[in-house]
Amino acid sequence: MAKKKKKKEKAYYEKDIRPEHLKEEDKKKSDLFSNTSFMIAMGFLIVMYSRMLAIPLSARLIAILGLGVMGSGIVRSIKIHKGTLENSKGVKKYSKTNLIIDYIMILIIVAGMIFNAVMLFKAYF
Repeated sequence: MAKKKKKKEKAYYEKDIRPEHLKEEDKKKSDLFSNTSFMIAMGFLIVMYSRMLAIPLSARLIAILGLGVMGSGIVRSIKIHKGTLENSKGVKKYSKTNLIIDYIMILIIVAGMIFNAVMLFKAYF
């Protein structure tokens, strides 16, 4: 008679205990670009860095980039709170006052981008 080969059981430290949906949630939480506060802070740091550059052309371009990053963070925040994007914590209740503040922030950022673009074209064209 032939012996049946038993399947060797994996050691406890080699087993993947966690279900797949928990792994995906951890990936979403660890993605910093989905964190709106991180995006706004990165945009602010880029804008502050642009003030330290000696070449005016690159300073204006970096400022526009930083304002764009800040704007994308605010737009993402609005989408999360309106419920069009899923947040890891679920959809939050969002008051109209907060929505108005976010739209005012977007207007200020767009005005800053337009100002930097106008100053860029005025100086070089």
